[in-house]
Amino acid sequence: MKNWGLTAMYIVVMLLGFFELYRTFRFYKWDKKAKQLATAPYVIYFGTFISAVLIIVPVMFLLGDTNPYIPHFLYVILGIILIIVSLLMYWRGHQMAKKLGKDDSNLAVWQIYLISTVILFSGFVNFFKS
Repeated sequence: MKNWGLTAMYIVVMLLGFFELYRTFRFYKWDKKAKQLATAPYVIYFGTFISAVLIIVPVMFLLGDTNPYIPHFLYVILGIILIIVSLLMYWRGHQMAKKLGKDDSNLAVWQIYLISTVILFSGFVNFFKS
């Protein structure tokens, strides 16, 4: 017997995933022109990641797989992507630091460097996860 309430919830979660993917790519198009937000690579990556999770997990449950297994190579791919995102954030923070005036505060740049260092560390942990 099919549980229609659960199936409807899976479909709603999938629709939320597609909406998140749509909003992430709209943000990407805005950032491509504006380049105002230094953490944009991080926002784009995690927006895409969350939307993929919101789409893939309900599909797995709809197909009957309730015991998902994450293979080792996906951790390696995730680590590589996190390292690339952190390097993009370092690059964007460096561009922001070059644009600072003499009297401007560099707190935002230090925040970007700190966030990207944490992401870089997380990428190395995922890359070498056994």
